Amino acid sequence: MKRTQAAAMIAIAVLAAASARASAPSGKAWLEKWRAENRQWRAYHLMTPSPERIPAVKTLVADVLAPMGINVLVVEIDYNFQFASHPELECRGLNKQQARELTEVCRKHGVRLIPLFNCLGHQSWGSRTAPLLAKYPEFDETPSVPKDNKGIYCREWCPSHPEVNRIVFDLLDELVEAFDAEALHVGMDEVFLIGDKNCPRCKGKDVADLFAKVVNELHGHLVGKRGVEMLMWSDRLLDAAATGYGKWEASATGSHRAIDRVPKDIIMCDWHYELPKTYRGQAKPYPSVRYFQEKGFRVLPATWRNPEAAVALVRASREGATDKMLGILFTGWSVGPEQLAAALQAKGEGASGKTGKREDTVRGVAAAIRAGLKELQSSAPQEPREKITVASYYFGNYHPGDPRNTKMKGKDWSEWELVKAARPRFPGHQQPKVPLWGYLDESDPNVMARKIDAAADHGIDAFIFDWYYYDDGPFLDRPIDQGFLKAANNHRLKFAFMWANHDWLEIQPYKRGAPPKLLFPGKVTPATFDKICDHVIHDYFQHPSYWRIDGRPYFSYYDLTKLLESFGGVEATRAALDKFRQKARAAGLPGLHLNAVVWGQAILPGEKKPADPAKLVRDLGFDSVTSYVWIHHVPLPEQQTDYNKVRDGYFAYWDRAETMFGVPYFPNVTMGWDSSPRAHQDDPFGNFGYPFTNTISGNTPERFREALQKTKERMLSRKDGPRVLTINCWNEWTEGSYLEPDTVHGMKYLEAIREVFGQRR
Repeated sequence: MKRTQAAAMIAIAVLAAASARASAPSGKAWLEKWRAENRQWRAYHLMTPSPERIPAVKTLVADVLAPMGINVLVVEIDYNFQFASHPELECRGLNKQQARELTEVCRKHGVRLIPLFNCLGHQSWGSRTAPLLAKYPEFDETPSVPKDNKGIYCREWCPSHPEVNRIVFDLLDELVEAFDAEALHVGMDEVFLIGDKNCPRCKGKDVADLFAKVVNELHGHLVGKRGVEMLMWSDRLLDAAATGYGKWEASATGSHRAIDRVPKDIIMCDWHYELPKTYRGQAKPYPSVRYFQEKGFRVLPATWRNPEAAVALVRASREGATDKMLGILFTGWSVGPEQLAAALQAKGEGASGKTGKREDTVRGVAAAIRAGLKELQSSAPQEPREKITVASYYFGNYHPGDPRNTKMKGKDWSEWELVKAARPRFPGHQQPKVPLWGYLDESDPNVMARKIDAAADHGIDAFIFDWYYYDDGPFLDRPIDQGFLKAANNHRLKFAFMWANHDWLEIQPYKRGAPPKLLFPGKVTPATFDKICDHVIHDYFQHPSYWRIDGRPYFSYYDLTKLLESFGGVEATRAALDKFRQKARAAGLPGLHLNAVVWGQAILPGEKKPADPAKLVRDLGFDSVTSYVWIHHVPLPEQQTDYNKVRDGYFAYWDRAETMFGVPYFPNVTMGWDSSPRAHQDDPFGNFGYPFTNTISGNTPERFREALQKTKERMLSRKDGPRVLTINCWNEWTEGSYLEPDTVHGMKYLEAIREVFGQRR
């Protein structure tokens, strides 16, 4: 009878557990929702909870931290978990069920749980050596140190021992699975003994190489293999002498040189617990927060028990912040869950009635959380309802030295040659267009810096570069790689890519008489697409100025038909795009915002529009849709078609587009259209097909401003969502659509943008 009852009870328990698992949101789905709802990290670091304190942790999360706005809980676990993979370590603490319970409670209340396991350092505390080195003393970096650990801060494992990762990776895997974790904090702080002269494996080796080795191996396993994000304390990547932090909050051993040898997708938890006046020689408070962003890392500044220091850190963090600055992390060293809950719920600092060092720490941590959250809220980059992101397309063929152009047209050729050669083709035709700044080389970082300043000063948030990559490699990338990325002020403007995956034809200029010659096919092989994905993820998406929507890098596709041709069908194309997203997540990005440019009518020779673009957008899983230019949707029936007539025709398309695709549609404003500079100047001009096309006339700065104003009003009247406006174009000089100043109108088109949308930063 007892056996039957026991079996029944076990069955009920199994069913209950299965039901709980079924009802709980999956890690991936929950994380996507969390990211969409949380633009700032408001994190708390919790010291290792013992099993009997699990109820207190649940109460702390549900009743105190979550209602205050904490949305991340970093739980320090270390060896306080019942690891099944290595029972020889004899670890005690939480079991898998308790770990999952904590995760579910956190997710229920909108809190992301991230377990922490101290790697490399902190392998002892006081006289007690942690289980790994106690069981495997051969892993010890300093085996000559007495067993009572006198004379050192904490033991470390040897970064050169060939067997240590075999054990450690198993432990990390267990924590990831137990907590259903999508991120793991690997510690790595206060490593002082690395490269010890008495270690037979590490002596004489570069400390920076050793430190980078550990970081890269952890990253390869966690991010590369497991697909989770990786966080670490950042102190060993800072130079103590250069920063003024000292040897605890920065490195005096040379490990700081590893910063350029580790992946940029690691989240750096930059901890500083004292007031700025404590640190000597700092021109600005807490310079490391900006330093990590400049290096391409996401950074999560961390504070402790001083409320004034917490406020100062938040204030310093927002100065010059990019989207790499995540928020704030409050650390809870020496504070238990019950103590913190009581202190945060107390109305006065002295409400507990107790005094002493521990009590002072508890009150200090609680006060730091209150003060830091208040300051964070007051300084949060509020996205007002009327906020519209203005992104201008940028066509980069105005520089000498591109290898393909050099081979075909000579080393000094650029599209400026067509601009110079243009002439009037009919009465009232205003050609040539003459740039006010001259025929500048856009691949010069100083020239690009001038463009960046002009754009940012006149209300533009981002350049969307027309980006080219064919089967044999990139094309027209010098304005990006040599110009924008090397411009000293590129932090002022975001940048993103529209992959211009159309056929590149011999139309610069085009002489009538035969179809234009195909030079570079827009259709690429799947292998080339794979290279493209890796290239943009690792070389561009990690840049602090790369434009993101809800944290995800924006990447747009110009020609959906060519995209389909590259893979042979919808199913294979969707699989390729899904793989692109997976690669981005594996690189530590929160995903991708994939955008489709959709046309109603073709412009370039040989272009084809999809039979059902709305269905194709849904089938391929795009996140949004936009347009490149108005005449993709509105015909030009007259040689000089009135600007407002084209505008109104486009607005009619916009009304349909908003409900057609099932995803947000980003509207477009076009400055003008006149592709006659690309037509051979000796040929008679007429509406014979691109570049012999009709033009848009009457596109004065005043009418352009009116179009912007009407567009803004329409956008603000629509439902909430990402409000993005694309503009054609910053510099399509040979298509008659450009914002750059010319000798006729000066800066008036840019001034129109500023009048409607305001100066950005």
